[in-house]
Amino acid sequence: FAGFLTYDITPFASSYREIIGAKLISSLNIGTKYYFSFFVNFGGEQAFEFATNKIGLRFSTVSASTVNPFPINNFAHYYCPIKITDSLNWTKLKGSFIADSVYDYIAFGNFFNDSNTDTLSTGPYNQNSYYYIDNICLSTDSDFAYNVSINEFDKGKNILIYPNPTNGVLNIKCPDIPNEIELFDLVGK
Repeated sequence: FAGFLTYDITPFASSYREIIGAKLISSLNIGTKYYFSFFVNFGGEQAFEFATNKIGLRFSTVSASTVNPFPINNFAHYYCPIKITDSLNWTKLKGSFIADSVYDYIAFGNFFNDSNTDTLSTGPYNQNSYYYIDNICLSTDSDFAYNVSINEFDKGKNILIYPNPTNGVLNIKCPDIPNEIELFDLVGK
């Protein structure tokens, strides 16, 4: 999983955002319907006490960088309209869209400026907002994309999976062996 800042009211940080992005395994095809799901969790600790809405994803034909960042221009291919406040459990977000370009990159964050982002104070510090993201799935198969889950059996346990990547033999060690384990490669096989 990874984390990103979705809102910051500290001086000189108006509409500052941290965006997480990656190159897609393969380019998206124009006119094809894609389904996606991902899980978010509200940081809600210390100075990260603003819950926000507008957490979403955006596709791009070019890579973002510090000199060429994703613009905060009130557009995302998908965004969550509600403020996510759960810091104990993961909230699953899902949707679909039809590709209108040959996208090669995906990014997650809040692409909306401060005046278009709703916040909710959850503590005394109230300077910014931080979220974690995990289990991202993008597929042309809605059943596959929407049935991705975060298994709770490993919460608080030490699970060791090695080697990664593997050439055939994968070792899984955990204190409580689950009844079933499903493994998928990068393309969902």
